[in-house]
Amino acid sequence: MPKGYLFVPIQSVLISGTIISLTCLILRLFVRRKINSRLYLEDYCLIFSWAFILTADLIDAIYNAGLGTHVQNLSTSLLDLFEKLILATACLFVTGSCLARSAHLIFLARIFAGKQSMRYAVYTVTVFITVGSAATFSLFVFACRPISKSWTITQAGRCINQSAIFIAVAIFNICSDILLLLLPVPTIYRLKITHTQKVKFMIISIMVCVTFIASAVRLGITIPLLTSRDLTYDTARLGLLVGIEANILIIAPCLPAIQQGFRIASSNHNIMPGGPSKTRNSFGTARLDAPLKTIEGLSSEFKQNPFCITA
Repeated sequence: MPKGYLFVPIQSVLISGTIISLTCLILRLFVRRKINSRLYLEDYCLIFSWAFILTADLIDAIYNAGLGTHVQNLSTSLLDLFEKLILATACLFVTGSCLARSAHLIFLARIFAGKQSMRYAVYTVTVFITVGSAATFSLFVFACRPISKSWTITQAGRCINQSAIFIAVAIFNICSDILLLLLPVPTIYRLKITHTQKVKFMIISIMVCVTFIASAVRLGITIPLLTSRDLTYDTARLGLLVGIEANILIIAPCLPAIQQGFRIASSNHNIMPGGPSKTRNSFGTARLDAPLKTIEGLSSEFKQNPFCITA
């Protein structure tokens, strides 16, 4: 069977995106080990998130399954395979997204550990994202009665409109990213740092949560699918965007650490005599073997190195 509409671009985006996201993740982990001499829980969350997203990317990149082909040109067996592909990819994407956002929440909970109000806010958003992810996961798995109807189109039964579930997922992702973006704003505003440093902190937050832009674009493409009579063809653009968004979920949180890594690489490393090993970077003097500080000591360290709190 010939490859469907946009299948080659989708395959190219998935393969190149996987390579780029893996490279960014490795650089992030290297910088974290270099600066803090250890990895944190959020780093492991990102690793598992990448593993789920990698699996989803491989499934989409390897199997044609009728994606981008007009439904009237597909056999029943290929339509069943297409439904299996959509279900597997959706479940893996939802799980990977939840883990990536959990990584950012764990990071915020750690650096703002001294602020009770912030801690409660983080817990609230964590519950929202966890419950929402579980709900969307369940919507995909239990969309049909019986469940096997989801991937067996000839079987008798009833199903929820699949496009409506895609819209619900896109809206949930947008809301989640906006919450993650706004969550640290009140605390950042109260920090005793300059306006420029606050702006830099917000830029870092926007970099981490930039996926809401991809989710918004995906929502605009998904809404017309509600009335589509040729989903296998019309879903191709959605598949392309999901591939882009999935890799952005990994790449975006790695960008601040990568920038810091470039600064460290371009600076002259001078080992200071006596005491613990220290080094100078382009921001000033900062210990590379010191752990990240919590909010009580954040202001002074942030003035020296605004990228020390890489998510």
